[in-house]
Formats: sequence, C-alpha cells, structure tokens
Amino acid sequence: MANLTLDRVTTTGGSSRQFSLPTWLVLICIVTFTVLISAGAAIYKNAPPIPATIVSPQQEMILSQAEIQQGQETYLARGGQHIGSVWGHGSYLAPDWTADVLHRWGLATAGVIYNSNPVFTQEDLESLPDIDRATLQIQVEKQFKTNRYDPETKALTLTEAQTIGLQKVFEDYQTWLSQGSVVHSIPSGWFTDIPKSTTLPHSLLGRLGQLQQIVPMRPFPIRRISPMMI
Repeated sequence: MANLTLDRVTTTGGSSRQFSLPTWLVLICIVTFTVLISAGAAIYKNAPPIPATIVSPQQEMILSQAEIQQGQETYLARGGQHIGSVWGHGSYLAPDWTADVLHRWGLATAGVIYNSNPVFTQEDLESLPDIDRATLQIQVEKQFKTNRYDPETKALTLTEAQTIGLQKVFEDYQTWLSQGSVVHSIPSGWFTDIPKSTTLPHSLLGRLGQLQQIVPMRPFPIRRISPMMI
C-alpha cells in the first residue's frame, strides 16, 4: 500500500525542494492538540471556586477572598513553589503543603471533638482504643466531607471543631514561617514581617476551601502517610 503524504514544494533561487509529511502524523498532531485545548478549557471552566468568605458557625469571618489571594501572591513572591508544592505542583524539598495542612487540620479537629483540645498528635490518635479511634475518624471525615459551600453567597461555613482546629494550624504555620522549620525546609527569617507570615497560611488553607467542594476529604490516616507530615 502506498504511503499517503502531504507534500509541499518550495522554490528558492530557481531550485525546488520537496518536503513530505505522513498524513497519519498530521492527524495525530491535530487530535492531540484538540484534546489538550479541550481539556484546558474544561479545567478552567470547572475550576473550584475561591470562597468569597470562610466563616464560623456564628458567621464570624475567618478568611476573605482578598486574604486568600494576598496569601497566594506572597507565596509566589517569596518562592514558596521552590520549597514545597500545592496540590502536587511545585518543589519537593518540603511536604506537599495541601497534604500537610489537611493532615494537621484533621488532627486538630479530632482533638477538639475528642477532648476539646486542638493539640492532638498522630501518636494521640494511635494510642486510642480501636473503637474510639474508628469512631473519632468517622466523625472527622463526616465534618470534612460535608459540602458547606453556598454557591449563591459564595461562603464556606466551617463547623465549630473545624474553626478551632484551623486556628491551631494558623498558629503553627505562622511560627514556622517566621522562625523556620527543618521538617518543612523553611529557612529561619524567611518571613520577618508578621503580616506577611500570616497571609501565607491563608493561601494554603484557602485552597483547601476550594478542595472541599470537589473531592471527599480524608483528613488523617490511621497510619502515618509520611514521616514529614507529623
């Protein structure tokens, strides 16, 4: 069978040169770029929203969209993507920020539910009797899997336990960002101004506010998922 080709003839200075390109290669290129462009458009159209507000059950403001966006700008301006990753995008010197924050937030929420104390570690969880541990994990998963985002007001409402747990994560990250953390590969003095060290956790946690709308969240495992995340 003859090989079908697309031919192009060019003439330069009286001489001609013929280029042949297989038809199947042209078709592959067309299909590939069509799929890539279509997928990109779908991702852009269906991207999870940035909540206008993240509020407590009492409707107290926890985060605003402006704070989340300011945190994103600070994160990029300070080269955060060269230290850790968000949703797997970025460097791998530090834990994935999304996974780390979600893990810590889940544990803090578990502590609030279990004994009204957000200071709750993986060791505390694993030391519980099997029945208590399983019950607690189900309670925390229910809190995080329930979609509390209102598309009309664009507000994300957290539970009381989530609100208290989130404050604990804020405090921990603010300390690491200002004083440094070996586990997180954060150098000492990376942030010397308190306002900016506060906005970065807003960005990371704000992205979790988006994440909550599209996937079931599993805040913490029975076993550690990474030694760097405890």
